Amino acid sequence: MKRVIRTSIIRILFASNISCDQVSKKIACLALMSGSFLALLTRASLVMGMLLCCSICCAQPGYQADLNSLKTELQKSASFKAQITGNKRKEFDSLYQYLQSQNPDKRLDYFRNLASLLFSVQDYHLAFYEQPVKPFDKLEVTINLDSLTKQLILKPIESVEGIFKYDTLFEVGVYQVTPKQFRGVILKSKTSLWQPSEFAFELTHTTGNRYKAIYAHPVTKNLMFEGNEKYSQQTLMNSFFYESPITRKYSKSLAPDYSALPRDNNRFEFKVINESTSYLLFKSFQRNSATIAQATKLLDQVKSELKSQTLILDLRDNEGGSDLVARKLYQALKLYRGKIYVLINNGTLSQAEIFTLKMVKLKNVTLVGQTTKGMLAYGSNYGKTITLPSGNFKYYPTDMRNSNKLLAYEGVGINPEIFLKNDQHWIDQILELAIK
Repeated sequence: MKRVIRTSIIRILFASNISCDQVSKKIACLALMSGSFLALLTRASLVMGMLLCCSICCAQPGYQADLNSLKTELQKSASFKAQITGNKRKEFDSLYQYLQSQNPDKRLDYFRNLASLLFSVQDYHLAFYEQPVKPFDKLEVTINLDSLTKQLILKPIESVEGIFKYDTLFEVGVYQVTPKQFRGVILKSKTSLWQPSEFAFELTHTTGNRYKAIYAHPVTKNLMFEGNEKYSQQTLMNSFFYESPITRKYSKSLAPDYSALPRDNNRFEFKVINESTSYLLFKSFQRNSATIAQATKLLDQVKSELKSQTLILDLRDNEGGSDLVARKLYQALKLYRGKIYVLINNGTLSQAEIFTLKMVKLKNVTLVGQTTKGMLAYGSNYGKTITLPSGNFKYYPTDMRNSNKLLAYEGVGINPEIFLKNDQHWIDQILELAIK
């Protein structure tokens, strides 16, 4: 009888198709059926069973499961298969083994470890972030803010160290932690959402003015990985956050930003600026019925009304999309015999960058503006996201690879022939160029 009871308990505990509640009920039934002769054994088994149940069938997957899942999914990507070979593969495997040996109990360390798996891959369509579905604990930074502020005021503007502003809401002090790592901590805040000494972001230097970044979202506070951050014009150029009412980026200056279009700007527009210059705005090449309809209507207008000697093609903040839409624009413009100024910025990305490289081959085209984002060698057809086993993190993989020639621009971007200054409206600067 004892052996039957013990065997029954073990079978119940390791059954994969029943819940913890069902386990406890079944063991309780055994206790009732066993009678006084086996009461002691059953009570002991019940206690042990409940403890084992909690550890086996009720435990949430944690760090090791997340780490393994992210590695498995990353290895499926075209960018990983193409880039992580030979010595790079050995380095990646060594990193993974090191991360496996860790057991981070702090939220930032946990996220940083997972994100570091992505550091090796030059694929900036990839995304990784914490699920923004719950109130997050404050990530406190222990440092003397008064002393830090005095030090940072003296830093030159070309240094990534210094005091950054998120519009007028709060200020962040960025200081060096290790030779390659910089941390951003809240110094002052006008919003109750953020308090002094809270972690805002960290930057890991890669090369030149480039960094791998981990941001706490300014509104939801979930952690986000940005693999291609760059410091330029006193600004962290990719610190733009969806779901935030603030359109500005982290910057040392609150001067007007003429490089970007207003967030609520039209996506498509054609107009005559003066008798010699026309303006054409394309903010998207997305392949959906609404975008295709707008683009087709606009191109019909361009074909019938473009008569000027000069055309400004504005590709600022163009989010990319489909070659089908971009090809229609190219077919319309390659027949134009006037001068074309193609206006680009850090928000020009993906298919818009590929289109830019095609346009610059035309003899009547001049690139103006600032360097593009550098996000064009890979892409995503399906836009799926993968939730890691703990349920706390999402990974956005790429599923397509463009020409090998584009890899030279990945994480680097396309430089304009003429860089525009950020102290004057960009269209005005181009008009001045056109009359020279």
